[in-house]
Order: sequence, then structure tokens, then C-alpha cells
Amino acid sequence: MDSQTQYCLMRRDLKERVWRLTSRVPELTSELIMQIGKNHQKFLHLRGEFRKINQRFTEVRRQLQDHRREHGC
Repeated sequence: MDSQTQYCLMRRDLKERVWRLTSRVPELTSELIMQIGKNHQKFLHLRGEFRKINQRFTEVRRQLQDHRREHGC
């Protein structure tokens, strides 16, 4: 069975959001490292982006747990 069809649409959407967030982390990490000691404002901006991603992870995780509890999938 295709892994995309074994979940309901809501769970698949949540999993895709997690994947998009996860794929952004290495890019941000590289950008952040390049800004150390060079551009403090850009560094702070990127650090804020990390915080936003972490908040989104937390929200999606909560939504996934709620969905599993409500629908059992």
C-alpha cells in the first residue's frame, strides 16, 4: 500500500507540514552559521525564524495528537 493512501487527508496534511518545516531547518542552519560575526541583524532575524519553526512544530504536533485521539488514525 502506498504510504500516502494509508492515512486520512487530515493526517497526511499534518505530516506534509512537518516535512516542510523539517526541510527548512538545514537551510536556516547554514544561513545562521554564515551570519555569525558578520551581520547581527540578519543573525537575529534567522534566530527568530528558528523560534517560529519550533512553535509551528509544537502546534502541528498538538494537532496530530488531537487528530489521533479523535479519529484513531
